[in-house]
Amino acid sequence: MPVFEMHKQSWVSDELAEGLAHAHVLAQQFGDDLFRSIDLRDALRVLRDARNAEPSEVVVRPPTVPEPIAAVAAHLLHFTPDTLDKKKAGLMMVVDVGAGTTDIAMFATGQVEGKATVRHVERSKKSLDWAGRAVDRALVDHLDSRDGGDQLRASIERGVEVFKQDLFRDGEIKEPIRCSLEDFLQCDGMSKVVDNIRGGFEAVLHDVDRSFFKRKVVVRLSGGGHDLPFLSKLAKDQLLQPDPLKKPTQVQMAKASPQPLWQHESGYSRLYEDVGDKFHRLSVALGGAYYCAEGQDWLLLEKDMPFLLSQQGPTRPLASD
Repeated sequence: MPVFEMHKQSWVSDELAEGLAHAHVLAQQFGDDLFRSIDLRDALRVLRDARNAEPSEVVVRPPTVPEPIAAVAAHLLHFTPDTLDKKKAGLMMVVDVGAGTTDIAMFATGQVEGKATVRHVERSKKSLDWAGRAVDRALVDHLDSRDGGDQLRASIERGVEVFKQDLFRDGEIKEPIRCSLEDFLQCDGMSKVVDNIRGGFEAVLHDVDRSFFKRKVVVRLSGGGHDLPFLSKLAKDQLLQPDPLKKPTQVQMAKASPQPLWQHESGYSRLYEDVGDKFHRLSVALGGAYYCAEGQDWLLLEKDMPFLLSQQGPTRPLASD
C-alpha cells in the first residue's frame, strides 16, 4: 500500500484486508479453476454465502504493508544483528518507483536488546502521484506531439511499455517515431515528472530531524522504475539551506548496491537466479510477503524513531496541522 496520511491509511488498510479475505474465500472454493477463469455470478454467490458464515481467517499478519517497508524488507531479508556496527546507526532512504506512486521513506538501522531493528524516521514518509504511469503519459504525449494523429496516438498508447523499454535500454526509439532518450528527458512532460519526484525527495530531507544527518544516508532505489536515469542523481551529497540566514545542513549520501544483500547467501542464491533482472520489479511483493510471514522477528517497523542522537529539529519550519 502506498504511504498515506493516518486517516486514509486506516481506511485503505481495512479495504485491502477485506479484499484479501475475499480472495482467500474464492481460492478455497475454486482452487485451480481460478487460473482457467470462473463465472462472476458463481464468485459473487460464494462471497454472499460467506457473509452469513464465520469470518474468513486472513493468513498474513498484518494484511497490508506500506510499500517502503516491503522494499527495505526485500533488500535486507538476511539481515542479522551480527551485520551491524553496535555503536553506529545506519540510515537508508528507500525510493520505490512503482506504476501509480513513488513512495519514499527513511529508515534507521540499529540494535535493541540484541536484535537488529529497522525503524521509520519520523516525518520521512511520503507518497507522490508521479511514477511509471506518469512517465508513460509523458512519453505518449511527446511522441504524439512529433507526428500526431488519432490512429498513431492509439498505436503509441498500446505499445508504450515496449517503447519505454527500448528508450531506456537502447537510448532511442526508431519506430514509429524516432526519439532519443536525451530529447525525451528534456521534454516538458518528463521534466515535470523529474521535478516532482526530486521535489518530494528533497522535501523529506528538509522535514526530518537534522540530527539524523550526522550519519551518511544510503539511497535504495526499488520498483519497476528503479533504473530511471535521473534517480541516481538523488544520491549525491546535498546542502540544505532553505533559510539563507541560518547555517546550512550538510547531507552525505551514497547509492546502495542494486543487488540485494542475500544474493549469494546459501538457500537464497537460487531465488535470485530465478528472479534475475526482474528482482526490482518484484521486490516489493517479495519483501511484503516476507514481512507478513514474520520471517525475521527483528523486522518490526511500525514505530517511528523521532531522533537519532540529539534532537535539533527539521531544516525548515513544519506547517501546522
